[in-house]
Amino acid sequence: MKNKSLLLSLTALLLMVGTMVLAMGNPQDDKHNGKNQSTGVLKSGSAVSLNWQSMGPDNVGGRTRAILFDKRDASGNTVYAGSVAGGVWKTTTLGANWVKVNQANANLNVSCLAQTSNNDIYAGTGEYGFTQGTGLYVSTDGDNFTRVPGTEPAMVNSVLEWGYINEIGVQDGRLFVATNAGLKYRNAGETNWQTAMYKDAQGNSAPLSGFVWDVKVGSDGTVVASVDSKVYISSSGSPTEFICVSTKETVGNEIINPEKLPATGLGRIELAIAPSNPSYIYASATDAYGYFDNVYRSTDKGNTWTIIFPGKSTTLPDIYVLSNVAYGFTANTIVVYPDNPDHVLVGGINLWEGIYTNEGFFYWGNAAVTSSSVSKYSPRYLHELHHTYVFKPNDPKVILAGTDGGIYINMDGELQFKSLNRNYMTAQFISVDCNGFGNPIGGTIGNGIQYIGDGTNTPYSGVEVWNGDLNNSGEGGYVAISKINPEVFLLSLKGGPFRRSEDKGYSFSTTFLGSNMSAPANTYCPMLLWENFNDPYSVDSTSFKATKDIAQGEKIIVRSRIYDYPFTMEAPRDIQKGERIYVKDPLQAKTFLALANKVYYTKEILDFTKQPEWWNVATVVGVINCMALSADANHLYVGTETGNVFRISNLRYANSAATADITSTSCVVSTQLIKSFPNASIGSIAVDQKDPKHIIVTLATYGLNDYVFNVTNALDSLPTFVSVQGNLPKAPVYSSLLEMNDGNLAILGTEYGIYTSTDVASGNWVKDSGPMGSVPVKMLKQQITNGGGIFVPSGDPNIPGQYYPALSNYGAIYAATYGRGIYVSEAFVGIPENPGQEVVSKDVIRIYPNPVKDDLLFNLTMERPEGVVAEIYDFSGKVVAREKFDGQQGLNTFGMDASNLPRGTYILRVISGKNLLTGKFVVVR
Repeated sequence: MKNKSLLLSLTALLLMVGTMVLAMGNPQDDKHNGKNQSTGVLKSGSAVSLNWQSMGPDNVGGRTRAILFDKRDASGNTVYAGSVAGGVWKTTTLGANWVKVNQANANLNVSCLAQTSNNDIYAGTGEYGFTQGTGLYVSTDGDNFTRVPGTEPAMVNSVLEWGYINEIGVQDGRLFVATNAGLKYRNAGETNWQTAMYKDAQGNSAPLSGFVWDVKVGSDGTVVASVDSKVYISSSGSPTEFICVSTKETVGNEIINPEKLPATGLGRIELAIAPSNPSYIYASATDAYGYFDNVYRSTDKGNTWTIIFPGKSTTLPDIYVLSNVAYGFTANTIVVYPDNPDHVLVGGINLWEGIYTNEGFFYWGNAAVTSSSVSKYSPRYLHELHHTYVFKPNDPKVILAGTDGGIYINMDGELQFKSLNRNYMTAQFISVDCNGFGNPIGGTIGNGIQYIGDGTNTPYSGVEVWNGDLNNSGEGGYVAISKINPEVFLLSLKGGPFRRSEDKGYSFSTTFLGSNMSAPANTYCPMLLWENFNDPYSVDSTSFKATKDIAQGEKIIVRSRIYDYPFTMEAPRDIQKGERIYVKDPLQAKTFLALANKVYYTKEILDFTKQPEWWNVATVVGVINCMALSADANHLYVGTETGNVFRISNLRYANSAATADITSTSCVVSTQLIKSFPNASIGSIAVDQKDPKHIIVTLATYGLNDYVFNVTNALDSLPTFVSVQGNLPKAPVYSSLLEMNDGNLAILGTEYGIYTSTDVASGNWVKDSGPMGSVPVKMLKQQITNGGGIFVPSGDPNIPGQYYPALSNYGAIYAATYGRGIYVSEAFVGIPENPGQEVVSKDVIRIYPNPVKDDLLFNLTMERPEGVVAEIYDFSGKVVAREKFDGQQGLNTFGMDASNLPRGTYILRVISGKNLLTGKFVVVR
């Protein structure tokens, strides 16, 4: 391994029934206000009480499709925002700070917002192609939402009515709602919902019952809607008098109705009516595959249309394409300036501004762009994938933009935006890992790889450590942080770009995958890093050279080949000064990576001096989308997108290409298909860390009856899978784990949040989402690696030694939520002894303030007057500050100057007599 002495880093769809009520929550409720000093012993009863705490990020927003200025606030500073998975949020300071309008148990996946003339606020739910909704909601006070009667999703003629609400239009007291099953409307004073009607060329009426992408209402009551890729208009505003204006078609060599919109070939159509002149109507259209078709305009209320922004231009890019992927069905929006019917904004990947010129044409400019073109610090930067633009009432210079990266604001009309995501904690995570000191990292939708709380402005702030190249969509994939060297990050993005870093993402190695390895496009690639500070099955060796005569049985400190990490052992025999002996190296680091249907394995991922040698240990049927290891890394269970579960065994004995790679005749690895679930995708697999025969498997497909299966004989040739669905909602289960000390205790991450059972075989489940609420949980991970706590003396009393602090989050459970960021439960955190390692101290000292800017303080109670030595260690493991104090009997308060320390995380080590205490603190600037 690399000859580098390294100390441990210091950061090292079926819907639930019932009425949901939402209320304004305390903005501090989700904050992680300190460690839960649990002993890891559960209270009696079926509830686990995980006590989830938010870890942020508090500066990163997730996909936002709905923004609404509250008309009750004449100042225009009160704004509502709807996250597609994180609920309704509110600001009274024009985005300077946000609070959640939500009870913990009711996260609305908001797609649209609207306000009626009597100030009621309506929220539509369901994001087509991603998560099902739960209906239409209304708030009469701006803080509490209840579901509107008659809008609970239900299957009608094989269609999920009210499953997806795409837009809401308000016309006096009448509501129009664009749903996946028709254009619905409700008249003022009525409670029944009806389907709007259109008249064909012969005057016959028919319902607009198809898929409705959009509906808009003009200032004069005109209503326009896009239904099944066609546009319908009611000039009178009547819900029963729509006419189709998508009648242009080619018959032979003749174009029929050339001034209309195309009758065929279009996909998603978004609409806008000019507020200052309702005769001006705009349509931004994709083709049937999500690529840019054209932007159309009518100046006569939809009677005739012209192309004003051609989509098949040879000089302009496709506004919906990023990294050769068409996003037109995901990101497509258009809006007209309130004071100028000839001025329009169109959004897809970027923001485009169109202005009508005196020559009779539109000038189009790429007004605000993503990091694919400019730096994120440029005033022209605006996060990619745009979903809505909203003008501040009476001040069109102020524009709010809803993007895949949250909310942005332009204040001066120059289309220069800045982020408004402070405490708008709606990031959508699909993966999570952590170092050994509680700092999480995760892959997100639209925000790349986020690393949280290490030297950031707040303990909950995130730093984007990687977002791919300039043309990447920013969809983070699987991640890992080494517990042996917490500066080592393993990162991936959707579609397979991989990076590894040994400085926490500040730079990247040029090596990762082998030359024969490639990732499938548009797919997440599961990755597992298994580490052990004391692996009894290790076959590796390291050397020890004696600096003095050593007797057999005397304790010695030996350096591993992995980053020279120290471990203690008893001398196996007498060793003479200067003699070198070879002993077993107990430290192990094994990485497993799934690429399509192949599983690769390397023991060299922490060695940055070379290209890691990868071995193909298995090839299965189907694309792998989840993996789980037994405690000893001997058995790897994998699940596929097509419902197959495989067991890969004998990995403990696979330590070379000859014994590990399936192309070798000496390969000892065996792979067996142990279950197939038809018409289902495997969501997750969890392995009992005390019994490799015990696993649970979950499914992540809508429309099933059973989603969770318990297996107690997983090592048999034909294991028995028993449904433990019990009282769980019939909805996808994306993640799972069996608690490391109690395999009967199961935790599930479902479409509707966290469920737990203290007896998994019973099928009795209790919801335990806490403040995260009913949000999809894509990954659960328990920190099951324990180690550290070793001090290596320098041999010179005047020279500080090296301290390798014990991992502090052993047992912590991390949840990657799809809309509320990352959460942690410390219900099982403890500091047990680690066999083979010397735990120096279990005493933690409190440091304040924390984070630190200038001076840090700590208290120490002493039984007698005694000298005190305080040392601060940085990320390289070296002492960066050292002070001596004269302690007095009783309570002492000591201070140290931290004003010259760079931002980051540090360890304070305090020695007083035979007592040793440690504490972690963060320096911010």
